[in-house]
Amino acid sequence: MNNFKLSKIIFLFAVTIIQPLKGQPNIGVSPDSLSSSLNTGETETQTVTITNDGDSNLNWDIDIDWITVNSVTFTKADYADWTLPQNQDRVTDYIWITRADNNAIFNAYSEAGDEHPHNPEGTEWAIGSFEDINSVEFGTFGADVLGHTVGIVLNDSLIPNNLPMLMHLIEDDIYYEVYFHSWTAGGGGGFSYTRVIEYDPISLSPESGTVSAGSSSDVDIIFDASGMFGGEYYADIIVASNDPDDPEVVVSAHLSVTGSADIWVDPDTADFGIIYVNYAGPGDYGGTLELTLGNDGVDVLNVSSITVDNTAFTLSQSSASINYGEEIILDVTFTTTNVGTDSGTITIVSNDPDQGTFTIPVYANALEPPVIAVAPNSFSADLNTGETEAQAVTITNNGVSDLRWDSDTDWITLNSVTFTKADYADWQLPQNQDRVTDNIWITRGDNGAIFNAFNEMYGWHPHGPDGTEWAIGTLEDIDNLIFDNFVMTLGHNVGSNLNNLLIPNNLPMVMHLIEDDIYFEVQFHSWTQGGAGGGFSYTRTRGYNGIYMSPESGTVSAGSSSDVDIIFDASGIFAGEYSADIIVSSNDPVTTEVVLSAQLSVTGAADIWVDPYPADFGEIYVNYAGAGNYGGTLELTLGNDGSDSLNVSSITVDNTAFTLSQFSASIDYDERVILDVTFMTTDIGTDSGTITIVSNDPDQGTFTIPVYANAVEPPVIAVSPDLITADLNVGDTLDQAVTVTNSGASDLIYEIDLYEQSQQQRRRPETSQVSSRKNPIPFKGNFDVLETETRQKYRKSLQKLNNTVSNLDSETADDARHSRDASRSWQLLYTDSDEDVLTIDVQNVYGDINEEELLIKWDSYVGWTNSSGIATMFIYIDADQNPNTGRPMSDMIPWWNIGAEGMIVRYHDNWAKLVHFDYDPAYDEWFSYDVDTLTTNSVEPYGNEVILGAAAIYFDGTYTTYNVDGINFGIIVDNLNETNVDIVPDWPTSRISFDFSPGWLSVDLQTGVIPAGSSQDITATFNGSGMLGGDYFSDIVFFSNDPLAPEYSISAQMSLTGIPDIYFPDETVDFGISYVDYSDEAFLKLENTGTDMLEIQNITSDSENLTVDVTTLEIHPLEIDSVELSFLGTDLGDFTANVTITSNDPDEPTLTVPVTSTVVIAPDISTTPEGFDLTLESGETISETLTIANGGGSDLDFYIEFEHTNRDLTNAFEIIIVTDGYPGETSWILQTSTGETIDGIAAGDLTVAGATYSWEFELQSGDYVFTIYDAWGDGICCNYGGGEYNLYLNESLIASGGQFGGSEAVAFSTGSGWISIEPLSGIVAADGSTDIALTLDASAISTGNYNAFIYVMSNDPDDGSVFIPLGLTVTGMGSQDEALLPKEFALHQNYPNPFNPKTRVRYDLPDNENVTIIIYDLLGRQVKQLVDSYQEAGFKSIIWDATNDFGNPAAAGVYLYKIQAGDFIQTKKMVLLK
Repeated sequence: MNNFKLSKIIFLFAVTIIQPLKGQPNIGVSPDSLSSSLNTGETETQTVTITNDGDSNLNWDIDIDWITVNSVTFTKADYADWTLPQNQDRVTDYIWITRADNNAIFNAYSEAGDEHPHNPEGTEWAIGSFEDINSVEFGTFGADVLGHTVGIVLNDSLIPNNLPMLMHLIEDDIYYEVYFHSWTAGGGGGFSYTRVIEYDPISLSPESGTVSAGSSSDVDIIFDASGMFGGEYYADIIVASNDPDDPEVVVSAHLSVTGSADIWVDPDTADFGIIYVNYAGPGDYGGTLELTLGNDGVDVLNVSSITVDNTAFTLSQSSASINYGEEIILDVTFTTTNVGTDSGTITIVSNDPDQGTFTIPVYANALEPPVIAVAPNSFSADLNTGETEAQAVTITNNGVSDLRWDSDTDWITLNSVTFTKADYADWQLPQNQDRVTDNIWITRGDNGAIFNAFNEMYGWHPHGPDGTEWAIGTLEDIDNLIFDNFVMTLGHNVGSNLNNLLIPNNLPMVMHLIEDDIYFEVQFHSWTQGGAGGGFSYTRTRGYNGIYMSPESGTVSAGSSSDVDIIFDASGIFAGEYSADIIVSSNDPVTTEVVLSAQLSVTGAADIWVDPYPADFGEIYVNYAGAGNYGGTLELTLGNDGSDSLNVSSITVDNTAFTLSQFSASIDYDERVILDVTFMTTDIGTDSGTITIVSNDPDQGTFTIPVYANAVEPPVIAVSPDLITADLNVGDTLDQAVTVTNSGASDLIYEIDLYEQSQQQRRRPETSQVSSRKNPIPFKGNFDVLETETRQKYRKSLQKLNNTVSNLDSETADDARHSRDASRSWQLLYTDSDEDVLTIDVQNVYGDINEEELLIKWDSYVGWTNSSGIATMFIYIDADQNPNTGRPMSDMIPWWNIGAEGMIVRYHDNWAKLVHFDYDPAYDEWFSYDVDTLTTNSVEPYGNEVILGAAAIYFDGTYTTYNVDGINFGIIVDNLNETNVDIVPDWPTSRISFDFSPGWLSVDLQTGVIPAGSSQDITATFNGSGMLGGDYFSDIVFFSNDPLAPEYSISAQMSLTGIPDIYFPDETVDFGISYVDYSDEAFLKLENTGTDMLEIQNITSDSENLTVDVTTLEIHPLEIDSVELSFLGTDLGDFTANVTITSNDPDEPTLTVPVTSTVVIAPDISTTPEGFDLTLESGETISETLTIANGGGSDLDFYIEFEHTNRDLTNAFEIIIVTDGYPGETSWILQTSTGETIDGIAAGDLTVAGATYSWEFELQSGDYVFTIYDAWGDGICCNYGGGEYNLYLNESLIASGGQFGGSEAVAFSTGSGWISIEPLSGIVAADGSTDIALTLDASAISTGNYNAFIYVMSNDPDDGSVFIPLGLTVTGMGSQDEALLPKEFALHQNYPNPFNPKTRVRYDLPDNENVTIIIYDLLGRQVKQLVDSYQEAGFKSIIWDATNDFGNPAAAGVYLYKIQAGDFIQTKKMVLLK
C-alpha cells in the first residue's frame, strides 16, 4: 500500500519558488473517476487529462493510495483435529498451515504434528509489516523469529496478540502480512490470524511532469488484472501539484476483476484396492474413499454436477461451490456382494474454462478376507540369568486371501525406580541420592542442576552429571537422539543461572551411563525452581528386549499356516518376574490384533566381593595413655555384583581378639554394606585369624578373609630446641641444628612442613608520624603511586576520616579467632597458567603479574557488624594493577589509589558473593552486579589466612573422596584489558592448592624414620638473600606416627638487618615564581631504595625564609615519602637556600638539597565595567567591551568562564514513558550531540508494569539525542503491553513511539547560544590592560530576561576569581519561537498500529488553522469525528479510543483517518484488532 508522500509537494513548491513570478498555475483533472472491468490476466489503458488554466507552469506528481486489499482470517480451535482440511489454512497447494494440540505451527502438507517443527516447511518469517519488507531479516518461525531454541518444547510459546508478522512463501515468492489474534500456550493448540496479500494492479505513465500555462497533458492509467483474484478493487489516484489553491486532486478508480476457476482433484484415480466382502464385521460389502476437490483459480469454482456411471459406486454430493484457494472432500462409497474387480468413471462438470468436464477413473477389487488364528495364546519360561529358550507358536490363515501379519512386544512389567529428593534435604545423605551404580549417584543441592555426588560437589553448578549424557525422547527413539550434558540438553548455556532451570512435568528423557553403556528412560515428575529447595522426582526405567517373535513379520497364504518362535532371552537380566503382551497385527478385518501373553521368570545368581582383601590392620599401638589405646577398627566393604540378592547367612571370625559389627546380611544386586572389624588386645606381638562368610553365592558359598594385626608400643617424639633464631644482615645465611628424638618403642616416621606466619617489620611505629593511618601499606612492584604532592594534600582530610572509620587494617573481634596472634596482614594471591601452585606473598601488596594472572588483596577489607549481628568483610580484586581501571577505591577508602575490577563480599563465615564492577561512560558512574554466589570456608594453617571458595571439599575432613589439598574455586581474567572476571567451574583441572611455606627457611631433610631410642639431627637454613629488614616468623611442624603428638611444632624467627639507602628523585626543589610577601609551598621527595627502615633524624634549612613541616620521618624500604617546604619571599630577585637531611644511611648520613625561587611583585587584577544590563529587540545583535587591567608588578595570567543563571526560559524538556508488561527491560539516556550525558536510567529502575513515569529537565541551547533501550530487543509496544514514550519540548510534542527493537534514538535541538566572548584567555603585562569583545545575539532566542555571570580567573593571589553580572532583556517575537514550530503540514501514521484498544494520531500545523480529523470505514461512512476546531500552530496529537460517534465500540477492521487543515488534506489507514 503506497501512501502519498508529502515530500513531493515540498519539492513542487520549491520548483515554483525558484522560477520568476508570473502569477500562479490552475490545475484541472478529468475525468474525476475511472472504472474498468477485466478478466484475470487482461489489461486496459485509460487516460486522465491534466489541464493548466493558470498563467505559470504547473508542476505535478501522481501517486496511488489503495483502499481495499484481499485478506483471509483463519481460526483453529483448541484440540481441533489438525489433519482435517477445515483446520488447515491451505494457502497454496503445498502450504497448509496448522497446529497440533501444542507446539508451533507447521505445514501439514509435508510435516506431522509430533515432529515439533520450528518452521512451517516452505515458508520463512519476520516480525514487521509490508512497509518493513526491505529492512527485516527473515528466519524460522520458532527459533529465529520467536527466539526459541531448537529441541525445546514450544508448549509455552507466547505470540502477543496482533503482533505484525510477514510470511514469505519461498517457492512462489509471495509475501503475506499476518496478524495473530489469538494463541493458546501450554496445550490445546488453538490460534487465529488474518493474512493479507497486497496487489498493485494500477500503474501510471508518466508519474510526474510539467504543464505550461494554457496547456494540458495526458496520463495513461493502466489497469492490469494479471494474477488477480476475482473481486472489486478501489483506489484513490492522487494528483499533487504546485497549484496553491488546489494542491491535491483525487481521482477515484474502480477495478472489477472477473477471474476463472481452476479445478484439481486428488487423487486423480480413485483406486479402492482390495475390499473385503462377505464376512460378519464392520466394513462388510464395501468401503469408502475420499477425493479432494480444490480450486487453484482466481474465481469461484461452481461445480454443477458430479456423477458416476456404475451403481456400485455412490457419491456424497452431486454439486459444489469452491472459493479460490479452498477445497472440499468428496466421499466415494463402494458397495457389493460379488467377488471380483469393478470399475467406473466419475464425471465433474464445472465452470473451469479449460476443464469444464473432468473425469476420474474409479476401481475396486472385492475379495473375501483372510481369517487369522494363533495358537497357543500364552507362554511362560523359567530361566537362569544368561539363558535363552525358544517356544513355537502357529499362525493359521483360515480365509481365502493372503494374511499379512506383524508383531510387537508391549511390556507390562519392567524394572523401574522412582526417586524423590525433598526440598532442602541433605544431598550428602545416601537416602537423598539415586545410586544408580557404584559410581553414579544422582542428587541435587538446594538449587541448580542435578549432579553426580560420587565425584562432584553441589557448590559449583556442574552441568553433567559426571559419567552421564542425556537426550530428550524415549528409548524407541534411541537411534535418532542427540546426547549432550543434562543442562545443555534442556537449552541452558554453561555458566548460566540454573536457578531458573525448568523441566516440564513428565518430559521424556533418556539417560546414558557412558562407562557401563546402559540406557534409562527417565520421566521427571517434579522440579523445584528458583533456588527454593532443590527438590525433584523422577522415574527411571531400564528397557529390556527379553521376549520377542522371530521372525517379527510375515505372510500366510489362504488355507495355510506358519510356525514362529517366541524367544525368551535372559541375557543381562536381573532376577525377577517379567510379563509382556506380544501383539500380532494383521489384515484380518475382523480380528485386527491378537494378543499373546508371555511370562518370564528369571533366577539370578549372587556374586560376592570384599574390599580390602586381606584385612590387615598393620601396626596397632597399645599400652599408652591416649585415645585408641588397646586396639583399632577396620572397615570391610561387602558387595554384590550378581543378578540376584546376596543372602549372607553367617559372618564369623575364629580369633576372639577380633570382633565383628554384624553376623548376617542381605545385599541387593549392585548394593554394598560396611562390616566393622575391631581388634582389641593388651599383648605385644602379631595376631591373626580368619573371617568366614557363608552366603548363597553359587561359586563362593563360603568366602574366607585372612585378618592380621601387629600390636606394638608407639614411638614418642621430642624436638629440641623449641625455638631457633637467626640475627642476620640482609643477604646472609645461617644454619641451625634441630634434634628429633624417639623415646618410644617403635620406629618414628615423620614428615616436616614449614608454615609462615605474618611478617612483622621491625621498628614499625604504631602510628605514622606523617599520617594517623595505622600501618601504611608497603607498595612494591609495577604500581604507580600517587604523586607525592597529592598524597601530602590528602593527609589533613585523612585525619578527619580516621575519627569516623575505625580499625580498617585489623579483623573484627569476632573474626580474630581465625588467627593465632589475632593480627591481620595484607596478603597477595595470584595465579599463573604455567604454575600449579597458588603462592601467597605475605610481605608485598603488589607483585609482578603476567597474562591470565589475578591479584587479590586478601584481608584488605572494611569490616563492621550490622544490626543483625553479622560481621561483613570486603575483599577487593585488582586484576591488572592499573589504578585507572576498575572502580577507584577512593569511592570507598580515600587513601587507596587502586582500581578494583571486582570485589568479594563475605557475610559472616558461611557464604559470600563475587561482585563485578562496570563503568558506564553514558552515566559517568560505576555499577556492580553479582557474578556468582560462593560458599566460604575458613582454614587456619597456623597463620592468618582465610581461604574463600566453593565448598567442593570440606576442610574439616567430613568428605574425603579425594585428598584435601585445595579448593574447587578460582577466578580468572579472560582479558585483562576488559577486566572480565569469571568463575572457574571445571574441576579438577582448575583446582587451586596453596603453599604456605616461607621462602627464607628450609630444612635438609623433609621425611625420615628414627628407630626406637634414637635421635636425628636436622639442619634448618635461614636465608636473608633478597629480603628486606624486619622480623620473620615460621612454624616448623613435624607430622609423625606418634599417636599422642601427631603434629609437633617448634618456632623459627629470623631478624634481618638491612641497609637503608636515601635517594632524592629530584636533585633540587624549585618554587619557580614566588610573589613577594606571599607564602608558597613545594615538596621535597625522599625515597628509601635500601633494605631497612630509613630514619630521617633531622631536616634543617639555612634560611629563615624557608621552613619544613616535619623534621623527623621514617620511610620503609622501597617506599617514597615527601616533606612540605614553605617559602616566604621578602626580597625581589633570585632566592637560593639549602635543606640539610640527616639520616641513618651509613653511606650518606648527611645530604644537602638546593632550593631556588624567583621573587617578583604579584599581579593585581581589575575589570571594567563591573556589570552589564542590556536590552535588545528580537533579531538584533550588539557588541560590548570588557576591559581587564593589571596594576601589579608581574604578568597577569587569566582565563574566562561563562555561566547562565536562568537557562529554562525556552528549553523545558519532558520525557513521559508508559511501561509495558516488562518495565525492568526499559532504560534511556539523554546526551548532547557530542556524547556528554545529561541523565538516564538503567535497566531495572522501572518496576511497575503499565505505569506512567515522567522526567523534566532545563536544557541549555544546543543539539541533543534521546535514546530509549529495551533489553529484550522487542521495544515497549506492542508485544507485551501497550507501552509508549512521548517527548515534549516547551510543552510541544516532538516525538513519540514504542515499536522498536533494541533501541530507538531521537535527535532534537533547542535554541542556539546568545553570547560569545573573545578571547577566553590571555596574559596582561604589568601596568597593562586588554579588551575582551562580548557579542550578544538575540536572533535565535525567545523574548524574555536572560541573566549570566562572566568569571575571570587569574593568578592574582588576592583576587583569583572576579565575576561580572550580565543581564539581557529581549523584546518582540523571537526566531526561536518560530523555530520550534513545524515547517510544514503533516499527518503521521497512527501509533500503535495495529492497535487495541486505543491509538494516538499525531499531526503538525505550521500555521493557525481550522482543523478536522474524521475516522471512516472502507465504505466511506463516518465512524468518529476526532477534531473539529480552530487550532494554533504546533505539534499536535489526539487519541482515538476505538469508539464511534455514539460511544459504542468499533468493530475490528481497517479504517481510514483524514485530516483537513485549511487547504491541506491527507488520508491514512489504520487497523483495529480485537
